[in-house]
Amino acid sequence: MPKVLHVVTRLAYSGATTQLERQTEALAAAGWESRVVALRGLGPVADRLASRGVAVELAGQRFGSDPIAYTRLLLSTRCGRPDAVVTWDLDAGRYGLRAARGAGVRRVVHCARGGPGRASWRRARTAARIAGAADAVVTPEEAVVAAWRELSSEPSRVVLHADTVAAPGATVEQKRTRRNAFAEELGAPAETKWIAAVGPLKPGKRLKELLWAIDLLRLTSEVRLLVVGAGPQLGALRRFAHQLRVADEIVFVGPRDDWPALLSACDMLWCARRRAQPTPVLESLAAGTPVVASPGSNALISAAEQPPPPGLVRVAPDDRTARCKATLRLWEHPPEAIAAPSGGEPVAALQSLAELLSASRPRGAQLAVS
Repeated sequence: MPKVLHVVTRLAYSGATTQLERQTEALAAAGWESRVVALRGLGPVADRLASRGVAVELAGQRFGSDPIAYTRLLLSTRCGRPDAVVTWDLDAGRYGLRAARGAGVRRVVHCARGGPGRASWRRARTAARIAGAADAVVTPEEAVVAAWRELSSEPSRVVLHADTVAAPGATVEQKRTRRNAFAEELGAPAETKWIAAVGPLKPGKRLKELLWAIDLLRLTSEVRLLVVGAGPQLGALRRFAHQLRVADEIVFVGPRDDWPALLSACDMLWCARRRAQPTPVLESLAAGTPVVASPGSNALISAAEQPPPPGLVRVAPDDRTARCKATLRLWEHPPEAIAAPSGGEPVAALQSLAELLSASRPRGAQLAVS
């Protein structure tokens, strides 16, 4: 059985770890044995991976360039003898690529969840090294593909690979039943409209804009904002909610393993960051829940000049009035059919990565990723 080693900085809740979990499931179905090494921390995702039989290790990185952590990763790579290494962020790419070459692993794939980060010369230099040395760089966003291709000597090695969704669709009656059960669990009125916000609680997510919007929307509807996630901004968001006097309308539930299924119990998903998060948006559409988000560079969400898929409305990240109006329009005139514009079952959609890892491709050959 071929083996693949996944290297990630932390196994905390994020879009990268969500996709990593689905990669391990899909690769197992394709006959690959997965192992995961986290550089800095394990977190709750490690327990879920271990429960599925995926070996998880910690390298114990303490600072940027940690020779002890690198040595642990190198020894783990040599002992495990993987046929391929997949890295999930810049730090993981820097350590994983070097360890793979040191252990004689011939295939290295870097999964880029964002741009090369030219604001920092260190990150830009790291990204340039990864782009030049990795066998492939895969990303779900068109704008990110363009940025990485500028760094690569062989642009054909940078390819678009769609995120996958796992949220089951639901009928209107099923959604109503789930929503009522959830409202009863949290002690909210049955007629409450639930709006979800999913992701790390960090300033870059612009979650304060959503609290401002709830302050407007509650004047016309019985509404609650369900904040799913954890992060350093949690305390500041709680204080801000009290200052706006919307603390009763904001429900912080922390990180949830079942957040994709939770979206099917909600009436709306809001995203306020300038580049909408691909995974929550696609999960919401797949669950039949409409989305109000900012124009994004993700290929499946569509660029700003292209028509959005049914159930998705784009608004400026700081336009609270437009966000509320779009939400009310979607509730008053719901689309006939809401579905993710692409994707499907995780195993079927991720089969292409298994094919990518299995291919014996000489450098410079065209990568084919469906």
